[in-house]
Amino acid sequence: MARAEDYEHQPIEEVHLSWTAQPKGSKSFHLLGLDLAIHPNSSKRIIINYPGYHGEREGYMDKHRKLAQYMQGEGLGAVVRGKGPGWPDFDGFTEDVQLRKMIEYALENAQAICDAQRPEVLIIGTSAGGGAAAAIAYEYEAVKRLLLMAPGANMGMGQIERGLSRFPGEVFVIIGENDTNVGPETGKAFYNLATAASLRQLFLIPNCDHNFRGKTNGRIMSQAPFYAFAQNTRPEFPDPTGGIVLY
Repeated sequence: MARAEDYEHQPIEEVHLSWTAQPKGSKSFHLLGLDLAIHPNSSKRIIINYPGYHGEREGYMDKHRKLAQYMQGEGLGAVVRGKGPGWPDFDGFTEDVQLRKMIEYALENAQAICDAQRPEVLIIGTSAGGGAAAAIAYEYEAVKRLLLMAPGANMGMGQIERGLSRFPGEVFVIIGENDTNVGPETGKAFYNLATAASLRQLFLIPNCDHNFRGKTNGRIMSQAPFYAFAQNTRPEFPDPTGGIVLY
């Protein structure tokens, strides 16, 4: 059975992005910065992991790093990850500003990241990060699939509806039945809005909260990308005994 420790030898590169941008309603420009972790391989695919509101790049108990190394080591895709929206240094900007920079960086540096000039881009968006992904993914032709983990509506349901109704790729929504932060009904709403998707699926996970706490739910969280982003036959999902424990 796979263990998180089995993948810790995988290479990780650190990148700092900086740029100036003008907050909405402001006359001045702000200097913004974003630290990314890059997990390269030769898969010709890039998975972008965008956490939730105030989400750390590494994640609680390093869950985002562990998952990235797992996906990288198994060849599911190279991974680009950063922190989630809502941090004070991004006050005045919408939840999608960091995600846009991550997508653009991935596309501009795809050859070095995944050994392809025109990669397939796949996005994992969690909570507020999921709402941002749902709202803007349609703008990027390279983005082919969305995995929305307990997605939140911080971007506003109007923007999310506009984005999901235009996204032609595959959409997978996964949410806990005991999620009291956004609620199962929000997950169902995201599924219903993905009217242009070539494939859409909704999974309600029993005995699971917003953060996918617990050994079983940690395994399910690690399995989800391998199901949503499978290149051939999809594995069984959810499988309480598969994947790696992220907590």
